[in-house]
Amino acid sequence: MNQELEKHIMIALFKATIEQSTILKDAFKQKPKFRFKTWELSGNNLLNELESKNMINQDYIDSLSDVFHNIINEIRKNNEVK
Repeated sequence: MNQELEKHIMIALFKATIEQSTILKDAFKQKPKFRFKTWELSGNNLLNELESKNMINQDYIDSLSDVFHNIINEIRKNNEVK
């Protein structure tokens, strides 16, 4: 198992999850909405810290998270009400 690859895959999945979480944040009110917003901010802070310390390859993370976004969009497209 390639540890570096695994690390970048998991971080890209984390990033894509944060980016997609705005749907959940907007679906709830009060405390759940606040918790999603806090989680989103904390996740972005972690990603920024990892990038600033050169612990991740940001371009590679972006390309991997784009793959996750494409998969999510395909799932949505395939499950649209017709």
